[in-house]
Amino acid sequence: MRHKYIYSKPASDFLKKLVDFSKRYTYSSILISGENNDKYSKFNTIAALGSKEIISSSSNSFKKLLSFHNHHKDWVFGFLSYDIKNEIEDLRSENIDQFKFPNLEFFIPETILFISDEDMKVESFLSENEVSGLLEEINNSGTIPKNDSDVKLIFRETKEEFTKKIDTIKKHIQIGDIYEMNYCQEIFSKGNDINPSSVFWDLHLKSNAPFSVFSKM
Repeated sequence: MRHKYIYSKPASDFLKKLVDFSKRYTYSSILISGENNDKYSKFNTIAALGSKEIISSSSNSFKKLLSFHNHHKDWVFGFLSYDIKNEIEDLRSENIDQFKFPNLEFFIPETILFISDEDMKVESFLSENEVSGLLEEINNSGTIPKNDSDVKLIFRETKEEFTKKIDTIKKHIQIGDIYEMNYCQEIFSKGNDINPSSVFWDLHLKSNAPFSVFSKM
């Protein structure tokens, strides 16, 4: 059974500490609204830490997820991967897959933090003393270390390959086969030791996205 607690709004550096602290968990997810004024948003940040139950699937995934949620009736955090489209329509992917993610994976968190402009609400399976200790540990943790490695990015396609495909897409649009299309190529790097929380935080500050997600699963 989840217990509910209310605390004062944390200090301004709490979120940055929380991002790095979340790496201690095998499963965690932090959803940050950013600086955008969304009238439908109730929280600036929601953080899910730790896992009580997990579902991972690459077949019949939506039915499994529905059954999982109906059984537990609790918060779930996770992802739907690109290849879940193959379960919805008669499709297949032939792109290089270095990560081998399942089609979906969700977890029921042990502790959830809801941070708003007014306060911080906590829902957790932990006792009040344990939650207070957890928050104190986050507050006492250090700042995110900087990345020192020089990362060289590699494009999956050459400029010539990319422009040739763009020309082909433009021709299909001109003759009316398709109306619009998103085309992407992979940009990657190998053999670099980076700090993921530092990279995420830099992107979060620089991209000004309407929301940011930092997850570990």
